[in-house]
Amino acid sequence: MIKSAVLCFMIFIYFKIYADDLKNIVIYSDEDIPYVTVNKEGVIDGGLATEVMYKVLNKLKLPKSTIENVPWARAYFNATTKPNVIIYPIVKTTERLEKLDFIIKILDSTVFLYKLKSRTDIIIKNLDEAKKHRICAVRDDYRADYLKANNFEDIDLATNSTLNVKKFIEGRCDLIISTEIGIQNKLKSLKYEFNLIESIFPLKNLDSALYAAINKNTSKEIKDKIKIAAESIK
Repeated sequence: MIKSAVLCFMIFIYFKIYADDLKNIVIYSDEDIPYVTVNKEGVIDGGLATEVMYKVLNKLKLPKSTIENVPWARAYFNATTKPNVIIYPIVKTTERLEKLDFIIKILDSTVFLYKLKSRTDIIIKNLDEAKKHRICAVRDDYRADYLKANNFEDIDLATNSTLNVKKFIEGRCDLIISTEIGIQNKLKSLKYEFNLIESIFPLKNLDSALYAAINKNTSKEIKDKIKIAAESIK
């Protein structure tokens, strides 16, 4: 009986240490210029949001390789279903707050609706008028969720943000939803000029600050260590 109790206690301690070990953290993201950039080998190597994450990893004495490049839908699935998984950059939504803790604020941003300047036939004064048009968005992205929540019906979903901009420029949709810095850098990477497009209006009721979020079932010890590291770089 005593041996059994000791064994159970040792197993508990082992799993407790394992669960609280920062080395078990995995961070997922996907290319999202200028926030996340990926090199020719498919490895994340920089970007505005990544540079913040690198600083946090340095404080935690973890390698840059802790960050892995995977499709956004897979990153989101893993982060919402598995402990010790972080996803970035990501925006807060009511649905996401049920599964994720937003532990690092990376930066603030504003989202706009855009159209091509050449589309003089598109005249939009409010959100309801925008619903009459086909709009480009990224699958499982907070902006796609926003459109669905606001009863947009004609949404053309892409697998990543660069492809999304390419589809918009090529005329596969009438509008696109994006931050200014985001679409500006994606146009540049695709060899297009920013003056090809124009903003219609900002979506002021959409909270678009970018965060790093971790699965809610991750231990409090790990969350606290990451929060302290993030606070120390400000």
